[in-house]
Amino acid sequence: MFYSGSTDSATVQEALDVGARAFVVKEAALDELRRALDAVLRGERYIDPLVSGALLSDGADPTLTKREREVLRLIADGNSYEEVAKTLFISPETVRTHVGNAVQKLGVRTRMQAVATALRRGLIS
Repeated sequence: MFYSGSTDSATVQEALDVGARAFVVKEAALDELRRALDAVLRGERYIDPLVSGALLSDGADPTLTKREREVLRLIADGNSYEEVAKTLFISPETVRTHVGNAVQKLGVRTRMQAVATALRRGLIS
């Protein structure tokens, strides 16, 4: 469960990507926190209503897969294709494929444009 002061969709998506079952913002009432805990105990997910709308409104942007977002995050951190491949236990060719897919989905021409566009749109952080 994540309890955060951040309400941007990229942060929420990253929390979900790493396995969060619930995301609650710090401004939430104590009842919201209790609802989130109860949902997690029942094996359900809970996304604070304050941020769930942001996730839904992001639907206008292209949807990148979890792996495409991971690859772009690592490239944004300055890693080469080979370093990304080692980190994710995949081949450099698979990294190239993920980057190519992201480039196409985002409607850009280069990997750096893909990283910049994904950052600007809040698809990665």
